[in-house]
Amino acid sequence: MAVKLVVFHEEDLVRAALSQVLQRWPETEAVVEAADADQAVRAAEVHQPDLVIMEARGNASERAAAIRAIKEQSDADVLMLAEEGRDRDALHLLGSGAVGWLYNSATAEELIGVAQQIVSGCGFIEPAAVRTLVETVADHNISAVDRIDGERLRSALTSRELEVMEHVSRGLSNQQIASRLSVSENTVKTHVSRTLNKLGMRSRVEAALVVRNLHPTAL
Repeated sequence: MAVKLVVFHEEDLVRAALSQVLQRWPETEAVVEAADADQAVRAAEVHQPDLVIMEARGNASERAAAIRAIKEQSDADVLMLAEEGRDRDALHLLGSGAVGWLYNSATAEELIGVAQQIVSGCGFIEPAAVRTLVETVADHNISAVDRIDGERLRSALTSRELEVMEHVSRGLSNQQIASRLSVSENTVKTHVSRTLNKLGMRSRVEAALVVRNLHPTAL
């Protein structure tokens, strides 16, 4: 699968480094750089990328407007690169159409892996950010999953899938969950993927909210 990418970062050196990393991805067809939001929106309109990678730093409302404009001009998914400690901005930006939230401390391999995951149809949220997002949604009482039938979900998910998602709702990574359950990390990934598919969801946050509703003490 040939993948077209747009990289939006205001710092020239960082933007160039990200582009260089993404060129290593065998599926990469083209990487277009954007130094500001207007350039990113224009690039999305002209090049019709599969994925836009955007820095989250800056005014959250302006970033949200850029995401919405990109989604209006293209079918691109949007992955946000964020600083740790800014997870409360994620709710606003994900709600505006982004499907990924990755810390900018990620390695090159992690960035490529997340990009591949997103263009394959999945979302990505940093495990450490999940709990903050769930608590933020709970504080504002804006959960979209409150209306989901709990009994239907319990019957759809296996006991192991529920157990895994309870750990996800606490913000544990796949590796940490694997250690606690004495299973492989791949097994955990499989459980998470199956759960998201069953629930028709793209992110760990949405699934974690479901678990919070089924088991309010999970957090």
